[in-house]
Amino acid sequence: MEYSKLFTNFAADIQIWFMTIFLEPTDKDEEKSLARVYESWGKAKVVECDAILQLPTVDARVQAAIQCLEKEGTIKRKYDHAWIMRFVDEGKIKGLSPFYSEGCYIRYMNELGIKGVAGISTLNQYYNTVEGEYPNWTFTDTNDNGERIRRVNVVRRFLTVFLRGG
Repeated sequence: MEYSKLFTNFAADIQIWFMTIFLEPTDKDEEKSLARVYESWGKAKVVECDAILQLPTVDARVQAAIQCLEKEGTIKRKYDHAWIMRFVDEGKIKGLSPFYSEGCYIRYMNELGIKGVAGISTLNQYYNTVEGEYPNWTFTDTNDNGERIRRVNVVRRFLTVFLRGG
């Protein structure tokens, strides 16, 4: 019910007086009671879910791939997310829309529970060093071929894990 609580607070702040509250099996009795009160007042529709809501398949795959890359140490620096963002923005993953800004990417990662992403200015700085199209990227901030290969391999590994499904 975390999302529902957040939405309830948001709705109260901007005076939206009708909402849908999704109750999951793990919600506390007090939360369920509060949801029923809103429903009895005509302010909410309550939907009881039989199972915990799952992420859409594409989002779950992105989440699993990023977590895998972090766990195995493929993502060595916070700004390595810039390469993944750039790859997605090239439209190479069906079902995943391009990010319109670094802030959108960071919010998306936060929604997936991914922490430790570089800030907006750092992502922007490194994102803009990429020239060409994956996998033939070059980088304006380094002449080190080993670093170029490492950056391309971050995306290659991301793609491998993503396609495998986590």
